[in-house]
Amino acid sequence: MKTILVLSAQPQGSVPLDLAKEVRMIREALQLSNKREDFKLESRSAVRWKDVRRAIAELNPEIVQFSGHGEGKKGLVFEDDEGPARMVSADALMRMFKLFPVVECVVLNACHSEVQAEAIVKVVPWVVGMSQTILDRSARDFSEGFYDGLGAGRGYKEAFELGLSGIANDVEVWTPVLLEGKVKEKAEEVKENTEKIALTRTQQSNLRELARLEQDLAAVEESLDTVLDSVTKRRLQEHKRQLLEAIETLEQKL
Repeated sequence: MKTILVLSAQPQGSVPLDLAKEVRMIREALQLSNKREDFKLESRSAVRWKDVRRAIAELNPEIVQFSGHGEGKKGLVFEDDEGPARMVSADALMRMFKLFPVVECVVLNACHSEVQAEAIVKVVPWVVGMSQTILDRSARDFSEGFYDGLGAGRGYKEAFELGLSGIANDVEVWTPVLLEGKVKEKAEEVKENTEKIALTRTQQSNLRELARLEQDLAAVEESLDTVLDSVTKRRLQEHKRQLLEAIETLEQKL
């Protein structure tokens, strides 16, 4: 089961967003899906920057979504104890997500969040960001389609396309961007190298076994040349036949 963590923030004085409605839409998309038993949805609202770290550390989610406001290079906007809002930079987000390798996908459902997505994708396999301003309704529609896709058992790339299909605005359909990170490529490379090492070890083991069988075969053939007892000779001939079959089988594997 994968855990989805939806974090939302709407600091005082910011443009109003119906973030609670977005969470309801996500929950409904998952509940109505065929794979609903494969996902657990957790949500945290009015989050401060420290709340993000604490929630991820507590829940170990595979998917993290932030819904709120973004200010491009200035950062994502979180709530704060010491003021109306706190900007968190792309580098700070990247450093934080680097500490949680369990995270497979991050969705930044906030205006102008592509800058942060480009930083996070250095340490997370899949990241969604917004290339420009996006209307609240379009952002919610994207989320609904994205989680419809995941709930149907689709991968992140297909779920992203389903999210785009949910946006009715022909202009804003180009706003969400999906970034695929090098982390995924590295993981696949490590897996491939591990398989190669395992194969090499198997081949070495087979070669050692082949050498042993050939030695046994030579000893049996030498005995057949000298033995006179017919019963013993038949046993040696049967053993020779078995050795030849074993050698042939190993040679086919090499």
